[in-house]
Amino acid sequence: MTVSDASPLMNLAAVSYLSLVRDLVGPVLIPEAVYREITDGVGLPGAREVAEADWITVESVRDRTRVTLLLDRLDLGEAEAIALALQERDAGRPTRLVVYERKARAECDRLGLPRIGVVGLLLAGKMAGHLSEVRPVLNALARHGFWLRRDVTAAVLRRAGE
Repeated sequence: MTVSDASPLMNLAAVSYLSLVRDLVGPVLIPEAVYREITDGVGLPGAREVAEADWITVESVRDRTRVTLLLDRLDLGEAEAIALALQERDAGRPTRLVVYERKARAECDRLGLPRIGVVGLLLAGKMAGHLSEVRPVLNALARHGFWLRRDVTAAVLRRAGE
């Protein structure tokens, strides 16, 4: 099972690549806070797409104590996404988290949760033949505020063979 935080979905929706998530990882669970973060804002990237996607399911996080503990380091959407991923893992379902922010990635690593980010999805999309090039998508993401250091961008493009 794949659980997602808001920012990867919003970033990919902003450049019309939200379907890449579906194509690469299949059905996605999002916690209620992530759903609200994406759909409650007027005109936010992905609001309509996420609300209408039949491959995205909103799931409640049962362990509110876990969320509260994570709120010391993360925002509500990230905390609920990680708590939901742990909830799924605890139920015996292999789980991966789609996440972007550094603190959330570090928390996933600390908890032993497999994770993938926007860049990982782009590279996987190219390898799977869903993208012919990564560079134009990175450029489009940059125009929408998705930030990568120059050395990271260069490394990504090298890995993509571009």
